[in-house]
Amino acid sequence: MKKNKKKMASLSEELTQQQICNDFHEWTTNQLLSNSPVLVLMTILGQTLKIMKTTMPSAEYEAIMDTVNNSKDRIESFKKPTIN
Repeated sequence: MKKNKKKMASLSEELTQQQICNDFHEWTTNQLLSNSPVLVLMTILGQTLKIMKTTMPSAEYEAIMDTVNNSKDRIESFKKPTIN
């Protein structure tokens, strides 16, 4: 019986996660139709950082931020696909 409850809880979490993803995708798409992509992405990044700082232990948050900062010069742009 415990396994069934865990499976149901896991399925419920998966469905919730999928709904959050769907809602976020819809919101992002709608925002991109009427706003600058940079404005939208900076809003998403800012909210992501707030959630991370609120929910993570301080040392873990700082370690992630240090890693991002230290690797910023190694991040490459996406190559736009071409149609041949």
